Parts: sequence; structure tokens; C-alpha cells
Amino acid sequence: MGDTSIELWLNQYQYDALKRILAEAGTSVETVMQARLMEFYMQTVPEHERFSINNRIEGERLAEERRAEERRRFSVFRIVEDRQARCIECEHPFDLLNTALQTRRYLRHELGTESASFADYLLQSGKSISEKEYAERTGQYIDGSPNVTGVFDIDFDKGDFLTAQRNSGWTGFILKDVMTAVYHAYRKEDRSFKEKWGIFLERLDGRQMINTAHTADEDLQNSRRLSENDIHFSDEISEMDGRLNFYINTDFNVDQVFGTHVETTENDDWLNVYANFDMESRQVCDTLDLVLNRGDGGCEELTYQLDDVEKGILLEQMNAYCQKCEGLSLDAYCDGLQAEEGLSLGQGGQQL
Repeated sequence: MGDTSIELWLNQYQYDALKRILAEAGTSVETVMQARLMEFYMQTVPEHERFSINNRIEGERLAEERRAEERRRFSVFRIVEDRQARCIECEHPFDLLNTALQTRRYLRHELGTESASFADYLLQSGKSISEKEYAERTGQYIDGSPNVTGVFDIDFDKGDFLTAQRNSGWTGFILKDVMTAVYHAYRKEDRSFKEKWGIFLERLDGRQMINTAHTADEDLQNSRRLSENDIHFSDEISEMDGRLNFYINTDFNVDQVFGTHVETTENDDWLNVYANFDMESRQVCDTLDLVLNRGDGGCEELTYQLDDVEKGILLEQMNAYCQKCEGLSLDAYCDGLQAEEGLSLGQGGQQL
């Protein structure tokens, strides 16, 4: 039950005088009367009854919040543009067709907004979220949550357009193909919404691309990207063929990230994950090396294609881990190894 109002009467002259004097004191008639009314309530209603009323008010407030959350519909996005990745929870319930249309309008500067990026446009009716929260929303959507109307990963730099599918995983398209499909769908404005959907899906049929988490097994499907919270190193930093090798602990759900099937009681498989750093270019290598160990004794080598955001996170973590283990920054550690290698080669030449 909400608030109710009380009507009081006072001569206009009296009210004007009271209003003026209270304004000079920095307050108002409404503020003073509200405080006096609450004071009268506290003095008149017994404490045990006030306690019961407060609990009832709080219970109704929480119930309304739950109902509002159940009614809430929103969409989530991961946008990569100008080498910057941003995750957004948008209060507008975008679906695939509407997202494609808004993306096309953005690229054609038809949104009627001064937003510097597509992410800024989405933030007008949303908020920034973390990679972890984005992954959680993705899982909710795939599992069938009615609250999440769509999950999208749009990389303007690479030209990729990915969308999550209910009860399955990700489907990816080339951004240009999606823009062409939505153009044909909306080419005639008098078409019904159902007709536009049909044309849109028909134009995209057969144009799906392999999932962005490329592996040797094209049947593998992931549901989210690697996040900062997933990356924890252990073991020694090893060097081979001009690369530093870092072992990544697999204490996160690797199936969600790499599309494997090891987080299950159905088999005894397990996964080893390695990140590499090129000492010559001083950059994180483009892929993670995965070794899928089968319960029957076999193994399979896979790779995971890193995006720029993931490489940036790995670089920071590698530098911190190198500082922890070796007492040196990553660059200084590489300099030392390369100097040792050069000295070894020089000594070998003298012996010859």
C-alpha cells in the first residue's frame, strides 16, 4: 500500500506569512508539517504497532521490487570499437533484428545522436557491466531466462557480429552480411514485422561463420570470452624458441570459454591451457595453446584465438606474475634471457 495525502486548510494571508518566514529559515511549510505529522505519529501509535507496520511496509516494498525484476526485460552487449571493449546492459529489449537495424543506422550516421561510439549510444539507456557480469547474463539467456532478450558481441574492428542462441551457444556472422540482410528486410517500410524477420533470416541463411573461439574441432561452441577473473598463473615461466610460456590454472569453467566438454561427470577428460609471450616482438601471442587430455589416455592439441582485450589482460597478468616470480618486469626478464643467450652463442663461437 502506498502513501496517502492529508488536506489541511489555512487562510491565504496566514499561509503566505508562514511560507515567507519558513523560506527565510531555509525550509518550507510542507517540510515542517511532514516532520510534525511524523512526530505526532510516533507519539500516538504504540511502539509494537509501529514495528509491525514498518515490517509490513518493508515487505511490500521488497515484493514490488521482485515483481519489477521479474517484469524487467533487457539486452546485453559486448562492443569492440577502436581497440576498446565495453560490456553494456541495455534497458531496451533489443532482439537480433532490431540490433542489426540500430547497428546499420549507427554506421550510416542515422541515429540522430552525437554518440562517439555505438557503446555510447547504448549507454543512453543502459549501464556498463563487467566481463564477468556479461558472461553471467549470457549464461542466463542461453539457459532460457525471459528477462534477457538478446546477447550480442559486435566487433567493429574485426567486422564480426555474434549473437547468443537459446539453449545452444553462439552464432557468428560477418558484420557486412548482417548489414546487407537488414537492408533488404527494411527496404520496403510497409512490410509487416513478420515479413521483415523472414527476409532477414533468409538473407543470413548459410552465412554463419565458425565461432570466434577457433579450435581444431569446429563442433566446439563457447558461450563467453576469457575474462580477467579467469586468469591465474602457476608453475615456472619457461622459455622455448624465443617465447615465454605461462601455464593458466583451469579453476574456471573452461567449457564456457573454450567450448570443450570436461566440466562433467560423463568423462574423465581435462584441459591444460598455456599462454605465450614473444620475446622478440614483446607481445602476447595471438592464440592460447590448449591440450585436451582424454580419459582414455589420448590427447588433442587445440587453439583459442585471443582478441585485443584478452591480450591486454594477459599482458598485465604476465608482467605481474613475472615480477612476483623473478623480481623483474616482463621486459627486463626478456632482456636478461636474450643477453644470456647472446653470451652463450658468443662463447660457443670462441670454442669453435
